[in-house]
Amino acid sequence: MNSIAQDTISHTSAYEQLQDLARNFWRWRAEHQPVSSDDIPRIERPPSWVPDWSIKTLRARRTDLACFEAEWKSIDPSSWSITEQVDYRLIGSALARVRWELDITRSHEINPDFYINQTLGAIYLLLLPPPPFDQQRSAELVTRMRNIPRTVAEAKINLDPAAVKPFALAALEKLKDVDGRLSKWSPS
Repeated sequence: MNSIAQDTISHTSAYEQLQDLARNFWRWRAEHQPVSSDDIPRIERPPSWVPDWSIKTLRARRTDLACFEAEWKSIDPSSWSITEQVDYRLIGSALARVRWELDITRSHEINPDFYINQTLGAIYLLLLPPPPFDQQRSAELVTRMRNIPRTVAEAKINLDPAAVKPFALAALEKLKDVDGRLSKWSPS
């Protein structure tokens, strides 16, 4: 086999490796991305998804992320087209976003408001699309509501007692009259 053909095969398999990495990463991300009040990161969640911020899951996320990062770094895109190199960098950016969330902003450790998004925000996302509320959507709502006590328990474990006061005040503000606002919701 000549070197041009071998380079083409090598390039193709490396780009396919990136595509596989991207598919696996986005499947993983749909399961582990925090709920945010920002409209930009909305993604489709797997059926019966609930937020999980347990210590065990956080450890597993860091391990998984390290594996994704290692695989990404093992790919050499230098001979690829600009378009393919952009794909490579975009996956790198998505990986960096997860690292930023877990190790830099650490909202799950310092921001009580984060857990408002993981509880009420997770429900709100299911309420956004217009009716009708079919059986599956209603079941998803019930599942997420039943998960709230677990998420609150995880928050109590994860949050640093020295959490920044403005975050706590923002969380309390969001909870004002929450029962009244939720009681106005109707699945009709």
